[in-house]
Amino acid sequence: MKFTSCVVCAVLLLFCASGALAVPVIIVSDHLLDEDTPMQPIDIYVTGGDAVVGVNLYCEIMAVGGGSITDPGAAPYINAVDCLVAGAIFANNNQGQDDTDQDSGDPDGYRYFEGREVVTQSGTEPAAGLIGTVYVDTTGIFDGTWELVLSNRNTGGGSDFGDPENMPDITDGTITVPEPMTLGLLSAGALGCLIRRRRR
Repeated sequence: MKFTSCVVCAVLLLFCASGALAVPVIIVSDHLLDEDTPMQPIDIYVTGGDAVVGVNLYCEIMAVGGGSITDPGAAPYINAVDCLVAGAIFANNNQGQDDTDQDSGDPDGYRYFEGREVVTQSGTEPAAGLIGTVYVDTTGIFDGTWELVLSNRNTGGGSDFGDPENMPDITDGTITVPEPMTLGLLSAGALGCLIRRRRR
């Protein structure tokens, strides 16, 4: 009887554990951007589903390997970050979003870093879905790869959900502006595949 009771308890504990929400996970991924083009959107998503009361979304473009970019115009820069775009998890439950880009009123004070903070109007939202859109400007940039960083690097604070218990697991990503020749080769390859399919 005691053994049966222990087994039942163990099964119940496993069931409860399996129903627990996971740590929020943000995977930035790798993104191809057009050359010499402003306001290119990159959507940032979270999974896990924990109940959260807001988000601090900090985004930075860095040199590959994590180095800060100090030469204006040497890399794509961030036009804006918007956590209240249509479909974002806080779009319909918020007190507005605060600009935390440390620009001191100058939108180009630090071109490669932007941050936004959002708090819910009431209650919580599940950390599952779109948390914001980063708009990247490649004006004057014609090729290269850079890191797109949401974790804690040089800014002193990585993206989070405003609660030490809701610290996300973040995998940073990259942005790449392919060389024109590379784009041409990709297009030629795609065209070749299409021709072969049609012949079959």
